[in-house]
Amino acid sequence: MINWLIRALKQQHQRDQERERQEDRLGLKIVGFLLIPVIVLVLIIFAQTLEQSTWPRAEARITSSRIVPPANEKELLSALRVDYAYELQGKKFEGSGIAMHNRDAQVLEKKQLEEYQKDKPVQIAYNPAEPSKSQLARPLAMMPYILLCTAAVLSIISYKLTRIRVAPVRSPEDE
Repeated sequence: MINWLIRALKQQHQRDQERERQEDRLGLKIVGFLLIPVIVLVLIIFAQTLEQSTWPRAEARITSSRIVPPANEKELLSALRVDYAYELQGKKFEGSGIAMHNRDAQVLEKKQLEEYQKDKPVQIAYNPAEPSKSQLARPLAMMPYILLCTAAVLSIISYKLTRIRVAPVRSPEDE
C-alpha cells in the first residue's frame, strides 16, 4: 500500500514537472512570435538609415550650437544640438541635428568649442528628392549594418523560439 502511494506521488510529481516544462516552452514560443514586430521595426529603421547614408553631401554653415540638458531625471545624456544653413541650386535651407550625446556636459562643451562654433563649416547630407530634409553627415555610416546584424540575430532567436515543440499535457484522468 505504501509503495503504491509513493509510486502515485512520484508519477504526479513527474506529470507536474512535465506540465511546467510545457508551459515554459509555450512562453518561449510566444516570446519568439513577439520578437517578429521588433525585427520588422529594426528593418524599417535599417532601410531609412541606409537610404540616408546614400544621400548627397553638401557644406553648410553653423548658425548656432547649444548643449541641451536631459529632458527629465530618467535621461542621463546631454546633447550637442547644431543649427545650420545651406544653399542648394540657389535656394537657401536650414536644418538642425544632434552632433553627439554624452553624460558629461564638459565633453560636449569642448567639442562645441573645437568643432561646432558659429559660422564654421559642417558637412550635411540632404535628401535629393526633398532638399529641405537634411542631417549632419556622419563620418562612418556603420549604423545601417549594425541594425542589419541586430535584425539577423533577433530573427535567429525568434526562429529558434518558435520552433520549440509544445506537446499536449496529459491529465491524470487520461491514464
